Amino acid sequence: MKKYIFILGAAALLAVSCNKSDAPEVISSEEIVFSVQEEMNATVYTKADVVTSPTSLHVRATTASAIVENFSDVEFTKGGDSKYKAGKYWPTTDGSWSFTFANAAFTGTYDATAVVAANAGTDIVVGTATPTHKTEFAITLDHIFAQVGTVTMKAPAGYSVTNCKVSLQPITSGTYTIPTGAWGSLGAAGAATYIFGTAGAGVAVSDAGVTSADNDLWLVPGDYTLTCTYTIAKGDYSNSFTKTASVTLQKGKNNNIGLASLADPSNPLSGDPNIPTPTDISEIVFTVTVTPWGDVNVPANFS
Repeated sequence: MKKYIFILGAAALLAVSCNKSDAPEVISSEEIVFSVQEEMNATVYTKADVVTSPTSLHVRATTASAIVENFSDVEFTKGGDSKYKAGKYWPTTDGSWSFTFANAAFTGTYDATAVVAANAGTDIVVGTATPTHKTEFAITLDHIFAQVGTVTMKAPAGYSVTNCKVSLQPITSGTYTIPTGAWGSLGAAGAATYIFGTAGAGVAVSDAGVTSADNDLWLVPGDYTLTCTYTIAKGDYSNSFTKTASVTLQKGKNNNIGLASLADPSNPLSGDPNIPTPTDISEIVFTVTVTPWGDVNVPANFS
């Protein structure tokens, strides 16, 4: 998942203007300015509104001890030079300022800054930094949602599976507290969303395995229950099952759901089957005893 590094620096201005009510200390002529750099070797997963370079960012500044709030929610806007500015300036003396960043409006108190995610339709990234006074610094922004990527299903050896479907009930809203990284006030789980197959049509799965396309499903990270329905067959045996599995979807990751014990991490089909061998199957088995030849006296009377 792509992360973003923000470079915050100070640009000396010839003319200085400020709103003293926003900052309790005497301010300097050093404007708070930052730019966005893309972190190298990062992976991006597709979504229509994925954050690549936000046009603006919300910034909150407090003292490092979170006793004094210097400004609560100021929107810094990216200019033509790719620098973000809001007419805010460093104090003359070192106030040990701590910054919080997000591409969504803040809520909560200055010591428990949060963002409210009404739904998972927008990629929200957040970060914090406590830089050295008036010096350039970098921060990494983290994605607060999880993604569901591919789903891999594999039948046990010698079996065929038809009409295989996997679904979960996503939670797509809540409040994310930035300092702790914790989610709260979660919305209700939604209706069953199919991540392998569809409500109307399942997938045929062999013991070679099948991997779905990227679901690109965004949701609140955490523990979810997957429900899998399928029909499994071998020879004349056939039965239908509903099975469940618990998974923990990680924040800021494209969670590819699949097989355990991958022999080759780059090959999602190289692991053990995740569809269990049915326990109610009974193979037709018998033993053979051949009656041995015996002796018998057969009388013959000739006339």
